[in-house]
This record gives sequence, structure tokens and C-alpha cells, in this order.
Amino acid sequence: MCVGYAALSQILTITGTSGISGDFNIEFTKIEENTMVNATTVTTGGIGSTTANFTVDLEKPGSSALYDLTVENKGSIDAILTSITGLDESNGKEPVDITYSVTGVEEGDALNSGEQKKFQVKVVWNASSTSVPTTSKSLTLKLNYEQKTAGTTPESPFPVVASQYLIDNVDFKYHPYNTYTEAGLHENALGEYIYKGKDVNNYVQFSDELYRVIKVTATSHRLKLIRVDAAGPYDLQELRSDTLTGSDMISTYLQTYYNSLSQKDKVVEGTFAYGDNGNGSMMDVQASIYILGYNDFEKARANGCNDHTACNWLLLGNNEQLPSFSGSSYHIYGDYISQTGESTSGTIDSVDKVQVYIRPVLYLDSSAQFSRGTGTFDDPYVIE
Repeated sequence: MCVGYAALSQILTITGTSGISGDFNIEFTKIEENTMVNATTVTTGGIGSTTANFTVDLEKPGSSALYDLTVENKGSIDAILTSITGLDESNGKEPVDITYSVTGVEEGDALNSGEQKKFQVKVVWNASSTSVPTTSKSLTLKLNYEQKTAGTTPESPFPVVASQYLIDNVDFKYHPYNTYTEAGLHENALGEYIYKGKDVNNYVQFSDELYRVIKVTATSHRLKLIRVDAAGPYDLQELRSDTLTGSDMISTYLQTYYNSLSQKDKVVEGTFAYGDNGNGSMMDVQASIYILGYNDFEKARANGCNDHTACNWLLLGNNEQLPSFSGSSYHIYGDYISQTGESTSGTIDSVDKVQVYIRPVLYLDSSAQFSRGTGTFDDPYVIE
């Protein structure tokens, strides 16, 4: 693939290892535009071969182009991706304001006979750039496949420290000039690893229940989890009038639920934000278990997307109670996330007929391990 102010070219190549007997045939079958921002595809080529190439024009700083590429094993021999080369070499060359990234494929991925694999290549021109590159910039990305044998099949990584496993397999590393809009695990400037977007594989089996990973915290590398099943519904006015200093109903439920956890020895006290209902007012509380705060909800929305229903996996689909405050006192004040993701506030009079749900949120100790799983709904990571 090739990109620059007027044009950049970049070539992607897949090769097999020589000396393989049988029908070893891996080739590109599709190159498709995904998301184009002030960018135009000039040419594409290489379908049906081991070399895919395309040229794209980037109009100005802030332009980007995302392409979906599909590679297929049309042979009779199972293959495995042993190495990916070219990305670091290209990004280290001038013009450095133009960067490439590859997602959806990684070393160790199997490509068995008859299977297809889709992955993405993205090129971005830094929006803060003040100069026009005088040369184009090329990426030659080489995906090296070999015959899948006992010697090339990666050993299982499990058991493995859960947080480190997610960090090592992050989908989008932090880059100051590249704001990724795709769904997945994103590293941010604070060193947090946050699941963003609609369809993310962050399911975890913990204490015989299904949870999802909100994030891996910076520095301490703890997993912050939210339970999939919500409790409720609760009448919001009953919660509000329960007590001005906190909802005994919610507190009692959370404490009872926490005591029932079969693996609560792996839960650690952590920092939770309350009052973060989108109005800029926020305070922290230390607790072993809490409910979802607006700050976490907002961060789970995909970058560049304003529709929570389309791009936020944390949206429950029912009204969800938010922790709120007035002054320095925690209380229920009609603050909740609506079915479509808006942060809604109100007085007793305006919320007397609203019903809300809550989902427990907790932190796991940084030593917690995954014993197996892929993070999907059907095959969640398992904490043992």
C-alpha cells in the first residue's frame, strides 16, 4: 500500500515456506474499503495472488483510510502465521506523520485448509501535521505462513496472568497521532487498556457467572469487571427516598451479592467514580464492589461515534442507575443511563415512574489468571 499527500503505496505479501509437499496455496481474495476520511482509493490489485497492493490519496492532515483484506487458504494443507514483518520498519521512516497499523491478525494464527481470515490495514496522516510530505511512504507488510505441524503450532499460553495476557494482545496501542475508531481493546495515554466499541470479545467467567472486562488499570494492572446480568427493576423514587446519604436497598444488594461470590478472595478494593453523570461533577470512593459509573460507560463508546446504541458494548438496553452526589454526600437523585445511552437527571417528581437496573462492578487482584478461553460469549476467559 502506498500513501502520501498525493499518493502513498503499500504492498502486502504472503509467502509460504519452501520444501512443503502437497497443495500449499494461500492467497488474497478480497480488498475492500472500510472507512475513508478525506481519502480516495486510486488503484487496487493482487486479488487471486500472494501479493495485494493498493494506492490511496490522502487529501490533508487528519485523513485516514481503513481497508479490509481477506486471505484464504485454498490449499489442502493447514497453515500457521509464523511472523509479520515490515510495520515497524515503515513507521520509523520519513515522513513520520504518516503511520500504518494492522489489526485482526497476529503471529500464531492458524489458517486451516478452506478457511478465510479478514484483517485490517489503516493509514493515517497526523492531524497535527503542519507540513506537506515531499515523498510518498510505502509499507511492505509480509505475512509469513508455514505448514501447520506440531512444531509450528503455538503452545497454549494458559494458565496466564489475565491482565498481562490482555495487554500483550491489545488491539490498538496508544499512538498520539492515530485515534482508532474500531472496536477492541485500546491503550490510552494514561496507560489504561479499555474495551471500546460495540462488538468486543471481553467475556469472563468468574465465580460461576458471566462478566465482561471494562478495562485493565494503569500501573496496578487490575481487571475491572462488570456482571452481565443486571439486578432489578427498582423503582427510582423508592431508591431516591430510601435515604439521603445512600441507598440502603442498593448497598444491601451489593453486600449480599459480594458475600455470595465463590471467588471473592480474588476481589480487591478499588477506586470507583460517582457523580460522573456527564456534568463534570465527579468524586471517588474506595470500595470492594460498586455499580457502573458514567465515566466508564462513556469511555466504552467507540472513538468518533456519538450513538451509544451503535458503538458502546456497555449499553444495557434498559435504564441503568448511576451513582450520584449532591455536595459531598452520595445519594440517588434521579441519575441514570437511559435505554439509548443518554445520561438523565431529575428530581423525585420527574422520576417517580422510572424503573432502573443495576450491575455490580468489581476489581480483580493483579495476580488473577486466565485458565482458558478466547473471550467470546460462547468461550469466555475463565478465572480459576
